[in-house]
Amino acid sequence: MFRTLVATRRSLDPVHRFLGVAALSAGLSWPALGLTGCESSEPTTVAVRNGHARSSTTIHKVWYRTALFVEPLAPGQQSSTHDMVKGSDHAYALVGSARGGDGGPPEVLFAVRTTGPIEVERGELKVIELSEASTQGMCSGLSREAYEEIRLRYFPGDPVAPFDPARCSPAPSVD
Repeated sequence: MFRTLVATRRSLDPVHRFLGVAALSAGLSWPALGLTGCESSEPTTVAVRNGHARSSTTIHKVWYRTALFVEPLAPGQQSSTHDMVKGSDHAYALVGSARGGDGGPPEVLFAVRTTGPIEVERGELKVIELSEASTQGMCSGLSREAYEEIRLRYFPGDPVAPFDPARCSPAPSVD
């Protein structure tokens, strides 16, 4: 009899009634989510391509939204794909010149980001091409604050050169 009173009292308690209704409505909402479906059943994937013209410029790492690409890419190479969600953001990368012949990482890496956000749609295979024309860095219009944010936020453990415009060589003149 005592258990019956406790059960009856709990069923009348507003908190327990609320929890029961919340659990019931949460249970009913899951089937409703299934009815909405996705825009596409195809996976959304992203790859990175090194579009630099100079044969010595290697892309060492790329961060885009939720994916970190860690395979070094020589000019013309494309990475493997990573799953992605629909959205838009800049891609951030570490670039450097390959050392002469030993195949090791460069002595200095530089941080760059794409000149604008890159949009990825659901069900799309997006290839992000990183080149001199599609990125900004210390020597190509990126502010000190933006460069340091990339260096410290996206690549904190990597040997990325600090912001120093004196490292930038003058652009070759076209005569």
